[in-house]
Amino acid sequence: MRKLHILTAVTSAVVIMGTTSCDVSPEEKDTSKIPLSNLTWNDVGKIYGNNSDATEIFKKEKWKDFKGKKVRWSGKVGEIETTFGVLSMSIIMNYSNTVSLGGMSYSSSELLVSSPEVEVILKKSEKEKGLKYKVGDRIEFEGILDDWSDFQSHVEISNGVIIENKE
Repeated sequence: MRKLHILTAVTSAVVIMGTTSCDVSPEEKDTSKIPLSNLTWNDVGKIYGNNSDATEIFKKEKWKDFKGKKVRWSGKVGEIETTFGVLSMSIIMNYSNTVSLGGMSYSSSELLVSSPEVEVILKKSEKEKGLKYKVGDRIEFEGILDDWSDFQSHVEISNGVIIENKE
């Protein structure tokens, strides 16, 4: 019984130390000096998008060419969430508003069928701008290609900035 209490105490200490020492907010940096890449979503999406059949080993190798590049893309907001004060937006890059069932199709501007393919982690200074958006809104953004997830099927962009068109 005493061993069980010691094991529980050690496990609890490891969990507490692990959660307090981890950095929950992404590293923000000045990206103004990083040149804008000419990479398009089509370039990246054919490998990392929802419809890609690329292998994980190919994706790992190819990511070396993409990581750290600054991109400017647009898509539709799929979800907005705040985690530990950091706002992130899931963006649907190739969206469809048509559902086909049994040989019939139904389309609606209110319907979003596609899954998000890009996760934009906004700079803290962009939080107020980001909160003005809602699911389905079109958005243009800029940021640094940071990571990709085969499990969650998305590309992660850090240091995100919302581009507001001046009309």
